[in-house]
Amino acid sequence: MVDDRALDIIKRVGLEGLHRTLSREIDHNLITTFVERWWPETHTFNLSHGEMTITLQDAKVLLGIPIDGEAIVGTIDKTWATECQNLLGIVTNGVMLQGQRIQINRLLQKVDQGLPDGATEDVVHQYARCYILALLTDTIFVNKLGNRVHTMWL
Repeated sequence: MVDDRALDIIKRVGLEGLHRTLSREIDHNLITTFVERWWPETHTFNLSHGEMTITLQDAKVLLGIPIDGEAIVGTIDKTWATECQNLLGIVTNGVMLQGQRIQINRLLQKVDQGLPDGATEDVVHQYARCYILALLTDTIFVNKLGNRVHTMWL
């Protein structure tokens, strides 16, 4: 269960739909069928009625995430280990943080610890960021190994 203080932040940033997605039942047969019909060369599904691709609008409807607004682009001149400590409240080492990718298990450990009763606003925000990053990793930014997430999403 996510702390209500963090859930308020999740709602404010428009990711409540993504939070609710985790409780939906998954149709494994449907997913298997889509995987079998995926054509990586064209990034489409080859179905009996023709080809189909997933659009940004589909992601909005299926995951309940906002897609409006300006793209966030640019570069930063910061140390990722320092950013993980500031934004997530996680002190990293060479194993936990490789390059710009942090272990997902460390995020989940932070979320599982929960929030203390008298947590400051900064600690609540760090907790919420850990949970949001874990949510995004579990639903959108999955990699083949499934054990790390890029910290650029912070």
